[in-house]
Amino acid sequence: MKNSPKKVRLLAAVITLGIVLFVGGRLYVFWRFKKAIVSQLESLQAQGIYVHYKSLDVNAWMANMKITELEIKLPASDSICSSSASIPELDVEGISVLPLIFEKELFLRTVAFNYPSLHGANNFKMPGRPNDKNGALKELEIGQLRIESGTLEIFDSIKCTRRVNANLDFVVKDVTIHRLGQDSMTWSVTDAIASAIAIDIPSHFYKMTVKQIVYSREDKWIKLDSMQLTPAGSRLEFAKKAGHQIDQFMCTLPKLEVEGFEMGPSFQPSFSASYVALNFQLIVFRDKRFPSARTKPRVLPVRFLRQLPCRLQIDSIRISPSFISYEEIPENGKATGKIFFNNLQAGIYNVSNDSVRDANMNVTSRFMNAGDLRTSFMFPLTAKKPCTVNGSLTKFSMPEINGILMPVGNVKIESGTMNELEFQFRYDDYKSEGELEVNYANLKVLSLRKDQQKSTNKFISFLLRAFVKKGVDKRDAMDKRTGQIRWERDSQKGIFNYWWKSVLSGIKAVYNLDKLMGSKEKEKPKQKG
Repeated sequence: MKNSPKKVRLLAAVITLGIVLFVGGRLYVFWRFKKAIVSQLESLQAQGIYVHYKSLDVNAWMANMKITELEIKLPASDSICSSSASIPELDVEGISVLPLIFEKELFLRTVAFNYPSLHGANNFKMPGRPNDKNGALKELEIGQLRIESGTLEIFDSIKCTRRVNANLDFVVKDVTIHRLGQDSMTWSVTDAIASAIAIDIPSHFYKMTVKQIVYSREDKWIKLDSMQLTPAGSRLEFAKKAGHQIDQFMCTLPKLEVEGFEMGPSFQPSFSASYVALNFQLIVFRDKRFPSARTKPRVLPVRFLRQLPCRLQIDSIRISPSFISYEEIPENGKATGKIFFNNLQAGIYNVSNDSVRDANMNVTSRFMNAGDLRTSFMFPLTAKKPCTVNGSLTKFSMPEINGILMPVGNVKIESGTMNELEFQFRYDDYKSEGELEVNYANLKVLSLRKDQQKSTNKFISFLLRAFVKKGVDKRDAMDKRTGQIRWERDSQKGIFNYWWKSVLSGIKAVYNLDKLMGSKEKEKPKQKG
């Protein structure tokens, strides 16, 4: 039976009404959405925050929004410098309106910041806002967040000088922010990729580049590709800029992989990983012709971990063959002394600030490519127990260090093998105690100058005094000696200096160096920094 004209007209009217309601409703919702954005920007103006943009367009049919030439400037507050943001293009696509209407949740398919620039002081704080439990928006989800050629600049709040400048490309997938406007607000992401990272740190005279960093929440891993840290300027320029003695680092990190990586909620940050693998090349240089400077007391590794503002737990770290060198120019003189450790491998276990188990580290390397060095460290995670170090240097061909001895100490080792040097000591925040034993054979040392002078380089002095006596030109078929390790920690120096000076005290005790030199070495007066 054919439909009557009346029914046809009614059906057409219903369809037309539906289309009108759909079109009108969609236009209305996106009009309200645009109005809410404009209202939010105006509310920032009311708080004394400068906001300007060239255009703000919302397309209801394409469900997207575009803002051009957006500029935001915060008031200077207690700083003479103001913080600002500049975004030439902000593109938002795939705006879902129904969740926004019925659930107060905003879903966006993509958000793209093109060439954004953020400029902020080192004491920057976001403007405060009241706790809004009944706010208009409860949750925000973004399918993909992109930052193309972003720039971040951090400057000193007093002098307005640049401290850090960073550039990068950034892509994040599945960004979710829960409980907006509440104290318990949390956020999460599933995947993130940062690439073409370039960081300039003029306040510390360094530049750093990273090819790529990738994070996957589902696979629980982080992978870093090709990181380089280089000083800005030459060695001499670096020391002149600092104005005092300072270690200069040059580091290459070809790769770093973190497995079993998990993060806690953003309002209670914590980080854990089951396994970390890396290898590196580290070159350290110090010019001791410059004055030393007083710094804040340095904390030991365990105390440093305890002071972190977040929970940290790493089950194991594996360092595959790496290289470390240390070179310095003594207080008086032009020649440099250098030591290096190649084929360095290490395993570190239970790196934590939330554990009762001890942390351990085992290290092997070729010292100066002439001897096998093995060292074991134990770090109790309770303050009452001391840390311990055990190590040995074996089959060390002593003529290999002539490159250090001859230009600085006018001494040459013609032959000799250190069969074994063993040491073990324990230490706390104040002192170290232990024992060292040396076993060497066929040592022949030649003084190249009769009026042999003392080296002002303390590291070179260690090598000279460990194996050489005044006026020596002798042969020892075999010798084995033992000395006590005793050293009071200098809180101005780091942990490596503490370990080194502890071993050095044992070397001095083995050869009774203080008496051989006629008197104990007098400490130089500490210079004010």
